Amino acid sequence: MFEADEVEKLLGYSFKDKSLISRAFTHSSISSDNNEKLEFLGDSVLGFVIAEYLYGLGQDEGEMTKRKADIVCEVNLSDAIDRLKVVSYLKAGNHLKSNITPSIKCDLCEAIIGALYLDGGIEVAKDFIFKHIDLGRKIIDFKSELQELIQQEGVNYINYKTEQIGGESHNPIFETHLLLKDKCISQATGSSKRESEQKAAEKALIILKGETL
Repeated sequence: MFEADEVEKLLGYSFKDKSLISRAFTHSSISSDNNEKLEFLGDSVLGFVIAEYLYGLGQDEGEMTKRKADIVCEVNLSDAIDRLKVVSYLKAGNHLKSNITPSIKCDLCEAIIGALYLDGGIEVAKDFIFKHIDLGRKIIDFKSELQELIQQEGVNYINYKTEQIGGESHNPIFETHLLLKDKCISQATGSSKRESEQKAAEKALIILKGETL
């Protein structure tokens, strides 16, 4: 049975409409009355709140775009769920409960934000975001770093061959083969195309740094 009061203590907010928090923690693997619509709403609310926050810092558009991408990324939202220690309350199929990926935790975070917005309005959602999501997060873009490295050596083309190799639609597994001069120099897997490609680029950097291309 879902323990709403325990989740509310961890979130630091008491819901007027308990059905919202229950739905936010319901995965599509067990019910059609799940958190997907709340996730959609929460993603938009989060994007607005972060955009407004960054606008207030007086940064230019390019820097705002980069910072926003760092803050709302899958890893950052997944980390927020880990810090809150609420993932164990997610209602999901048994095959998922033993393998909760960062993507699923990211979706849960967005669903919580959507539920908070519907129950308490934008200020409640903002309070949660500012308290629990790392606004100073700086993600290393390994793909850009790799591109800069090879361009210094006169090489301009990297080919990322990425495809889904397993998992289900809500919990996919992607594999990337990174080719340089038509030679595969690294490969990696991840729960999203971006994660898989970033991991492959990170591995390639480790291999290539200090070597002549």
